[in-house]
Amino acid sequence: MVNKNFRLSGLDGIRGALAIIVALSHSFGHFTGWESGLYPFKNVSFSVDVFFILSGMVLYHAHAIDIKNGSLSPQSFFLKRLLRLYPLHLFTILLVPLCLFISIGTPYPEWLGKSTIQNIFGDSLLMNAIGIGFDFSSNQPSWSISVEMYIGTILIYVSCLTMAMPILFVFISATLFFIFNIAPPEGPQYHAFLVNGGIVRCLFSMSIGIMAYKLTVANLDFLKSHKKLSICISSFGFAAIVLIVIFINLSVTEYIIATPLIALAISTIGLMDLPEFKFLDSKILSILGQRSFSIYLMHTPVIYLFLFLKSSNNLLNSFMAILSILITISVSKYTLKYIEKPFIKISKKL
Repeated sequence: MVNKNFRLSGLDGIRGALAIIVALSHSFGHFTGWESGLYPFKNVSFSVDVFFILSGMVLYHAHAIDIKNGSLSPQSFFLKRLLRLYPLHLFTILLVPLCLFISIGTPYPEWLGKSTIQNIFGDSLLMNAIGIGFDFSSNQPSWSISVEMYIGTILIYVSCLTMAMPILFVFISATLFFIFNIAPPEGPQYHAFLVNGGIVRCLFSMSIGIMAYKLTVANLDFLKSHKKLSICISSFGFAAIVLIVIFINLSVTEYIIATPLIALAISTIGLMDLPEFKFLDSKILSILGQRSFSIYLMHTPVIYLFLFLKSSNNLLNSFMAILSILITISVSKYTLKYIEKPFIKISKKL
């Protein structure tokens, strides 16, 4: 096991770049139309699967020792995850109707879904993953945070106790993809109890992330003595992320093959600290990585605040889409400082 205080290099840079790509995708969708084709990236949804991979690796790396030796109880681990994910989620869920009301005069427009007590309550408690709340969420990206909070937390804890669990979850989730004909970009659309695209993607990708991390750690000496192989693995997987997000809609079979290869590449980049990937630790990508959670959750209310500026001119709409994300990046500095960090500090005391 690698020391939990060892920093996995490059992962913040990957997370930050993908958070911007997701935010821009949503911004262009709202301002220029989801079918306009003006946003060039074709499979932005795969970024969320990479987030799941990263979460699996980072959380296992940080908590496996404490969970395995019993010093971190299930209750404490859940509370740590709650303190990390929930405060900013609650802040943005409160911001969304306020921004919509300021911008277009109604807190819950029809295209958002029915503003029932159940939907508002479900959104507030991050329960979209189990079908309670607005479709996806009133804050669009929150569905994946919901999956990570409830499903991902359980997955990480049991995986830290025994490696049999992520192996089992990979088998189960891969089977569910085919049984219910779940397309890889699918979110929390309902298929059966606790079976939707978001949950299945989370189970598969987080489990693969944990397994890739363990495999890389077990072969770290070999990889260090074969640097060219390490560079090839990392370069191939990194290129696959870029190509998939920009160009390729994967079939289920392609997704199941590509995701483990990408996870191995990410774990190699993180554990090997290769000079060829030092650009991922550059100042700008590191800043975006540190703010990535804020960027991911804050971009929707910022977009909604400026929807009143949407026009019939898609050139101007494209400008507003980009400007909204630039504003989000600026705002994320303060949400990180005043919302995320204080609760992170509390969770570290547990």
